[in-house]
Parts: sequence; C-alpha cells; structure tokens
Amino acid sequence: MKKLIYLSVFALTLVLAVLPAWAYRPGDTITFRVVCNYNNGTADPGCTKPANEIAYFSNGSSVTFNSLAEIDDTNAKGLWAGNYTIPGDSPLGIIGVYVKLKNSNGTEAATVLSYPVEQS
Repeated sequence: MKKLIYLSVFALTLVLAVLPAWAYRPGDTITFRVVCNYNNGTADPGCTKPANEIAYFSNGSSVTFNSLAEIDDTNAKGLWAGNYTIPGDSPLGIIGVYVKLKNSNGTEAATVLSYPVEQS
C-alpha cells in the first residue's frame, strides 16, 4: 500500500510539473521570442521576415498582425521578439501564433506557438 501511495504522489507531481499553471485571458498580451538559425543550427543575425504573423483561434478564425522584430543586441544575434494582445471577445481555448522567418541561406522556416486562453 505504501508503494502505491508513493507512486500516486509521484504521478500527481509529474502531471503538475508538465501542465502549465497559468493561462492567458482575453485582454492579456502574449510576448513571444524565436531564434532564427543558419541551416547548421547556429544563430543567424541576417534573417528576414517574409510574412506577417497570424493568430489562429479555437473557433477557426484568424487575424494577421505585424509585431515580430529582430532584437538589436550583440549578445542575442538571431533573436526575434513580438507580442499580441488577445481581443476581449476572443474565443476560449488555444491560440496558435504562426511565425515565419527566412535565414541568410534562403531557407524559410515557420513555427506555431500555442497559448491557452481561459475565461477571466
């Protein structure tokens, strides 16, 4: 019985460590950062942004926005940052923020960053 209790406590701790303890709410601002790399994986300070960002909502709607910019810092080459304020009437669920960059080698890469949105 003692082993089972320890196992249950471990499983609960594992679940709590993996699940986020926070969520965004309509009106909150999401701040995100991405690193642009050369094809070999090292940071590339010469990246460009070929497209605006897109926020995808759980109800299937989307909105295009333009906030991603390269951080001008010699210690953070290739680092880009942006933000998006969740509309007050945003549907609850997951917001996916689509980001696309093009490195100096001409390779385009995209990622979708996911953020939970709960009722305020």
